[in-house]
Amino acid sequence: MPLAYTFVAVAVMLAEVNYCAKKLDLPVGHPISIRDLKIKEVAPPNIMPFGGRLDTEKYSFCFLETGRLRFRTKLKSFAGLNMEERNRDLAEAKSIIGTNEAYQIATNWLDLAAVDLEKLGKRNTCEVRQQFFWNGDKNERQLLPVFDVRWGGWHNSKIEVSIDGRNKSLLSVRLEDDSYSKRPESLIKDMDKLLAIPDEEFLKMSPLEKSNLVVQFAAIHYPAMDSPSHDQTNAVSHQTEHEGKAVSPGY
Repeated sequence: MPLAYTFVAVAVMLAEVNYCAKKLDLPVGHPISIRDLKIKEVAPPNIMPFGGRLDTEKYSFCFLETGRLRFRTKLKSFAGLNMEERNRDLAEAKSIIGTNEAYQIATNWLDLAAVDLEKLGKRNTCEVRQQFFWNGDKNERQLLPVFDVRWGGWHNSKIEVSIDGRNKSLLSVRLEDDSYSKRPESLIKDMDKLLAIPDEEFLKMSPLEKSNLVVQFAAIHYPAMDSPSHDQTNAVSHQTEHEGKAVSPGY
């Protein structure tokens, strides 16, 4: 996979992640630096028009097919417990919200994430469910402080939001159908020209030339691109040259 493409793809995904994480006020360092990423993956463009995944210590951000950020997922939400341990632990906790507030929280997040709520609501019904598990010891169903808000049917959902009712925090926002997103559809422009840049040419570029490469091929203008950090550029470049030749789109 061309090094120049990998470099630009990581840079524009990181810019979009920072934009969206700030909008949702996620508890991550702002801005997220390339050095904060635990996973950096770019899908080969011959397999997927555009795809990638960036993980911080606490959150995973995934792009599929278009330039839109599709999945935002909190990692290790329940301290790495298995399902049975998780359920028993959560059964002892109390939720500070109900289904109505869960709906309000979900729609607020989707609005901040630039989802067209009017179109989403006209075309799909919404259902809010509080998770539960069957406690065999007590022979009863126990509600858990976790809420799932879904549009489009439980088995054919278009958009899903999961909320931790203990503290109103985001567990996940999943755009299974990103046609409801109002964010630009592409992160990269002139893809053919970018893919045509030889690795040898890219490796000879200075940090400033590599930063200019991002500005040239980014389809969205982000203010941070006006004054790129050389440390950031060098970090992305190092990752590109040593890790980015072959990555798996394991989303």
